[in-house]
Amino acid sequence: MRAFLRRHRVALVCLVVVVPGLVALLIVVPIAERSAIQPRTVEAAAGETATAGGLEFTVRASQEFPGGSGSIVLPPDAALAAAVIDVAPVGGSDSATCVIDLVAPGPEGPIEWPTEYDVAKYGYGRGEGFATGCDPSATAPYSVESVFLTPTGTFRTAAVRITVTEDGLPVEVTLRLSEQDPAQG
Repeated sequence: MRAFLRRHRVALVCLVVVVPGLVALLIVVPIAERSAIQPRTVEAAAGETATAGGLEFTVRASQEFPGGSGSIVLPPDAALAAAVIDVAPVGGSDSATCVIDLVAPGPEGPIEWPTEYDVAKYGYGRGEGFATGCDPSATAPYSVESVFLTPTGTFRTAAVRITVTEDGLPVEVTLRLSEQDPAQG
């Protein structure tokens, strides 16, 4: 047995060192990387301001427009949820990116709806002077009008989620909605 250990000691030492090292590399490192890119979350109540990626976000007005409201034509049991979001640059990276979604609780976790850009097909008239998405490179405050096609009634529990990614690190800003007249602004 001693002769065997003497002849194969280098191989045995390699096994004792390399195998645990490979296990750590293949299991621990991916888990650590995944947890490092989990988005940081910032939440704000209706009308409150939240900051991420050098931008301040505030929902100025939001409303649900069910099918049959004025000129709006939608599939049955559908509605448009609209939110006017004021965005103010407060110093950040021009290389940041920004995505706006609507989220609401569902039976098996949050449900997401992407921004609808072609809202004219539903008979919805986007307000003049509003951007359709956020622009992290902007140097002056501006307003975004985001519109989402959702099931009727979703608006009551929905929130706008803005994902700002700066230097590869995502931050999710969740802004609660409150139904109010956009003219109150």
